[in-house]
Amino acid sequence: MRLGLAIGLGLVDIQGSTGAIGTAPVVNTYSPEDDATGVTQSSNLVLTFDQNIVFDVAGGDPVLRHSGTTVVETFSIASTTSATGDGGGTMTIVGNQLTINPGANMGDSLGHSFQI
Repeated sequence: MRLGLAIGLGLVDIQGSTGAIGTAPVVNTYSPEDDATGVTQSSNLVLTFDQNIVFDVAGGDPVLRHSGTTVVETFSIASTTSATGDGGGTMTIVGNQLTINPGANMGDSLGHSFQI
């Protein structure tokens, strides 16, 4: 499986945990790495930011897609640290780490993107 993460601000704001206007959080590490190959289909996506983060509960819904167009799962923000997907997946924030656990395994030989 090939995995690529597209992180874009627009549907959901991820803010520094203070909620104050300032420097936007930046992703320091992706696990699995962006464009990784040989990733287990059941792998979670873990993004580590340069500061603690929270979801903006007034923002839109994060969307997981494959091949950039087909929606795999849409998540509803439940709190500043959790979201639930319409396919049974979850998103959780602990400190500076966002973990995305899709409700279904990712397909082989497909590119996937996640827009937040």
